[in-house]
Amino acid sequence: FRWWQPVFSGEDYDQWAVDDIIILSEKQKQVIPVVNPTLPQNFYEKPAFDYPMNQMSVWLMLANEGMAKNDSFCAATPSAMVFGKSDGDRFAVTRDLTLKPGYVLQFKLNIGCASQFSSTAPVLLQYSHDAGMSWFLVKEGCFPASAGKGCEGNSRELSEPTVYYTGDFEEWTRITIAIPRSLASSKTRFRWIQESSSQKNVPPFGLDGVYISEPCPSYCSGHGDCISGVCFCDLGY
Repeated sequence: FRWWQPVFSGEDYDQWAVDDIIILSEKQKQVIPVVNPTLPQNFYEKPAFDYPMNQMSVWLMLANEGMAKNDSFCAATPSAMVFGKSDGDRFAVTRDLTLKPGYVLQFKLNIGCASQFSSTAPVLLQYSHDAGMSWFLVKEGCFPASAGKGCEGNSRELSEPTVYYTGDFEEWTRITIAIPRSLASSKTRFRWIQESSSQKNVPPFGLDGVYISEPCPSYCSGHGDCISGVCFCDLGY
């Protein structure tokens, strides 16, 4: 494919731009490019996300957002995005972001309000440094028996991978991740994906309160949402 301007006057009267070109296969027709997703001109002059993440301009692509006809999400909130419209893969993909070491990624997750654990079709939080050609977990698991993969630095801090299973997120659960230095080395896009094409009756998942920017003091002690560097505390804190 090419978009071609064979003649150019050089007088700045016939400049043009192309944006948001997406070419999909027939199998991916449930993927919906976000309508009018162009970012404000001064977007990259601000912290990575001084804008609410639920603002549509932040997201590059959504697949199977919403619920099937006559269905409703078990714990819907006004700002949450819910993914459960069909049995195909469900995901939300951000645009490419300029990150800094020390930034945090914070969000709330609910997987179908389900209390029974299931290892099928988990929600994965992944990143890409090559415009979505390849994807990797934001954090690999670091366990006592790990051979080093996913364990950064000398301290070998134990951590779980960014894989979220049904049964562990019966209620809205806040997740806070410190962006590793390796992740902030180049422009990064994130996606939350539930690979459910080969599964039936996979519970929907909800995503809310996504924040990517400077951390709040003490990460709000785990009891508040961080918005533009300010903690909005949970009730009772």
